[in-house]
Amino acid sequence: MALKLADIRSVSAIRRSFVLSFFTFIVLFGLRANAGIATFDETEMRRLLGRIPDKASYVKLSSLSLGDPAGYHLSHSLKKKAVRLSEMVLKKNIIKSPVTQEKMDIVVGFIEHLKPNLPKFFERHSSLYIHADSILAYSIMAYKSGRIYLLFDEMDVGNKSGGYKRFSRSIEYNSEKPHAHLIIRKKNAQTKLEEAIDELKVHMAFEKSDRILKFLDTDVYTGQTPEGAFENVVAIEEDLYDGDLSDMVDHCPSPDGAVDMFVEMARSVAEMHAGKYIHRDIKPSNFLYREIADRHHHKRMDIVLADFGQAESATSLNYGQYFCGTPGFIDPQACIHYLNRDAGTFVNFDEGRRADIFALGMSFMDILHGHKHNLHSQASTVNNLIFDPAKRRQGPAAVLAAVERFKNIHETTFPDGKPKLKGNEKLLFKIHQIIAKMMHPEPSERMSLDEVIRNLQRSKKKNGFQRVTAPLRRLRP
Repeated sequence: MALKLADIRSVSAIRRSFVLSFFTFIVLFGLRANAGIATFDETEMRRLLGRIPDKASYVKLSSLSLGDPAGYHLSHSLKKKAVRLSEMVLKKNIIKSPVTQEKMDIVVGFIEHLKPNLPKFFERHSSLYIHADSILAYSIMAYKSGRIYLLFDEMDVGNKSGGYKRFSRSIEYNSEKPHAHLIIRKKNAQTKLEEAIDELKVHMAFEKSDRILKFLDTDVYTGQTPEGAFENVVAIEEDLYDGDLSDMVDHCPSPDGAVDMFVEMARSVAEMHAGKYIHRDIKPSNFLYREIADRHHHKRMDIVLADFGQAESATSLNYGQYFCGTPGFIDPQACIHYLNRDAGTFVNFDEGRRADIFALGMSFMDILHGHKHNLHSQASTVNNLIFDPAKRRQGPAAVLAAVERFKNIHETTFPDGKPKLKGNEKLLFKIHQIIAKMMHPEPSERMSLDEVIRNLQRSKKKNGFQRVTAPLRRLRP
């Protein structure tokens, strides 16, 4: 539901008369809140995405009276709330322009004046989107779940686009906590909106997990482009994290800290596999992290797996048919499968699971040594023989030769031997042994994630480590 404010005078001038008028459009897709986690009606969402948005989607919201403008006068507690929200915007460095208290007072006053009207409004609709203008400094998105978000969109200095989504930060009004606001527009093509639905289904399949990224609210609304055209927009609200693990590439913590990080990453992927899904795009940037403290104030890194645009369920009719992922992280054996099989890249769940394990091993290597080691470079070469149409014309022989070179690099990177090492060097050697088994050229020889987790944990203990294979020799070209 989009709403546009027309003319609101400053809170400091509430004694002067002013006119409040706004326009809105209808959102008809159902959203139910369950223990703070959102769910959605897939059938209705697909119907909404298939409709042609037009001016008829906008209606005057005359049935929702906002009462006397004097209601914008803030009590002492609301004044303090406005101050806290302003401080949060500054603390998180969300926008460049100064956050004037007068602007935030208007936002808080507007929301408080709007809130009593929302229950009746949500009897027919699922969300209300209010666009920022010269008076209302920030856009507002209210959901049937009861959560109301202050949106910063392009004003957010950290806003960015990736894949088919656009990211910016938001602040949930009631909890005063920062969140992630994602939007997918129709101009990104209908197929991308369909992918958004499939991604939400993965989130829902793991709604009780603490290792898979959750979404809190979502809806479809009709937006308007700067050129005046109408478009369907999917909005998604998610937990906000400090960053992704690509931040750790070339900035790896100590080997001891790396083990703890790798265990959490492996547990996230293992949980997805236990739910009979494969991710298909495992890489450091698809793991989000934030620092949290327990009740004893001991800090630790909370890691979740994210970005399920290419994830597949083992029960999917099209399971494993498509070749996808990020060059450098795709199992070279999957490239051979894709060329040689009519059935697709994977013919069963186990093949897909082992390809994810390969990508996780490559992620460990990149975090430890950066992207420029021989294994990553050669895996990229193999993968691009499939992705690049010009290179693909070289045929299966070129792919087989590139895969053979990858096997040779793997063998020289992880040669047999038991060197005498101490301290961090010994621990790093043990980590490399585990990675060697995760990235074994033959998928059937790869460690399971349970073995990965168990051996990583044992690597920190003096006598508990299970030997697998060989030390790391020369990593970079």
